[in-house]
Amino acid sequence: MLFISSGRELVLEITDLNHAGEGVGRHDGLVVFVPFALPGERVRAVVEEARKSYLRARLKELLSPSPHRVTPPYPFFGSCGGCSLQHLDYDGQLRFKEKVVENVLLRLGRLGEVRVRGTLGMEEPWGYRCKVRFHVVREGGRPALGLYAPSSHAPGYLAGKGPCLILDRRQNALVRALGDLLQERFSGV
Repeated sequence: MLFISSGRELVLEITDLNHAGEGVGRHDGLVVFVPFALPGERVRAVVEEARKSYLRARLKELLSPSPHRVTPPYPFFGSCGGCSLQHLDYDGQLRFKEKVVENVLLRLGRLGEVRVRGTLGMEEPWGYRCKVRFHVVREGGRPALGLYAPSSHAPGYLAGKGPCLILDRRQNALVRALGDLLQERFSGV
């Protein structure tokens, strides 16, 4: 096996999604995790982390997109760490959740062959999240309420820049009010 360094570009066929919703491909026997890539896609990715048994890469270019890829309706998708599958059509998201449960029962539960019934969908697949962890971050030197960007402690989504589509409307109102209070109370700190 050759050592693959950070910064190297790879062309990959994405064959699966891992439990976190990252695309999974292979290169020279190594598993490569590519956030925002979908099964059935051919992508150009840039290696960002090289380990002995796997690589992590950043999606650079879609060479052939999946027929299940959709345009995410959320303007902060990709920079917000609160959601990771809005680029996958809803039926694909339901199949993904079913497969995650099957894999947990098979691998962790050691139940052998299992078949999980299809995931029940919602009529309106937005505004469903009932738990979220916002953080106080600094934006332009001022305190703000927000979510971290994926895999970081950098601000991703900031309250007040628009509603979070997966939060209930009442939670969005509360987050906006708390963000305003934080700005008002601590803007001079």
